[in-house]
Parts: sequence; structure tokens; C-alpha cells
Amino acid sequence: MEKIYVLEITLISAQGLKERLGTNTSHQMKTYALAWNDSSFKLRTCIDRDGNENPTWKDQFPFKVSSDFLSHETSGVSIEIFAVGFLRDTLLGPFGC
Repeated sequence: MEKIYVLEITLISAQGLKERLGTNTSHQMKTYALAWNDSSFKLRTCIDRDGNENPTWKDQFPFKVSSDFLSHETSGVSIEIFAVGFLRDTLLGPFGC
């Protein structure tokens, strides 16, 4: 049986986020992030209501990973940042670690 490890990352903040063209920019942007190493299990930060284009979350994400994940150069954690919207949330950008 392969050994399982816990990989913990802390998503501290983002800087200089911009809403996409055509979205409502008359309000203060509220943002959150999703992070995952397996798309079937995504973790979400709290919503930053004050940071606008420079949100701060300081949320910790524990991921269960295998020794294969830790040893491969192509392994990674994906992050998407969203702006909270009235009808739907807007993807601001995918980011990878």
C-alpha cells in the first residue's frame, strides 16, 4: 500500500486582480479562491469582502497526496480566483503552483 502524506499550503493573498470586461465594476469586488490537486475534491477560501483588487485570505489547505505526487515534477496544485456576483460568480484567473 502506498504511503499517503498531507501537503498543506497557505493561500495568503493576491494582488492586482481585475474584473473582466463587461462585468459590473461599480461595486467593491468580493473574492474567494478554489484550490485542488484532484478536480474531484476542491477546497474554498473564505470570501474576502474588504480587499477589493488585493484580497487577503490566509486560509490553509491540507491535501492528501501520494509519494508519487511528491516526486513528480509535473505534480501541482491548481488555484482559481472568483469575484462574487449577483447572479453568478466570475472567474478572474486560473493560477498554478
